[in-house]
Amino acid sequence: LRKRLRDFALKSRLADVSVIYYAGHGLEADGQNYFVPVDAHLESDIDIAFEAVGIDLAIRAVSGAKKLKLLILDACRDNPVAKSGVTDGKSRSFGTGLAPIETSGDVLVSYAAAAGQVAQDGPDGGNSPFAKALTEHLRAPGVDVRQVLGRVRDSVLAATDQKQRPFVYASLGGDPIYLVPPPDAPPPKPSPIVVDFTL
Repeated sequence: LRKRLRDFALKSRLADVSVIYYAGHGLEADGQNYFVPVDAHLESDIDIAFEAVGIDLAIRAVSGAKKLKLLILDACRDNPVAKSGVTDGKSRSFGTGLAPIETSGDVLVSYAAAAGQVAQDGPDGGNSPFAKALTEHLRAPGVDVRQVLGRVRDSVLAATDQKQRPFVYASLGGDPIYLVPPPDAPPPKPSPIVVDFTL
């Protein structure tokens, strides 16, 4: 996972838009957020540093793009180590879901659930409410990305009876940013590379 993020970071430097969508297990420990790869073995708190991957690496991976730098996390889950109670004897803080983050450099981070909340999985192994809402709204032409994510939030709140509230962390400028340009927009200039990547 670290190698794939590094490779993606190099490609992002040549792109106008860089997006990572991660659906899987993410957790918070001592105020830091982590991805949990599918082959990770978390038997105690010390394993987090060696087996998990810091979400800050994904933020760095998208940050090279020229216009939109977007990280979408459908990964707000419980910390399995907190349930096991196995620690190295030190005082540890294990939160529910993900911790709040600070963003810089026009990076936009979208959580499937607000900090401290757990995101719902899909019924019978299907797509989560957040993933379904993204599928519904992400390709709307001529809609600013912030408004798109606002529509995703509204759909998830409705689908979960107000129990799950997606949240966006960002510090963006005032110019509109489109994932799909308006129908009457002039064709974009050729880009040296198109980044299309799924972890």
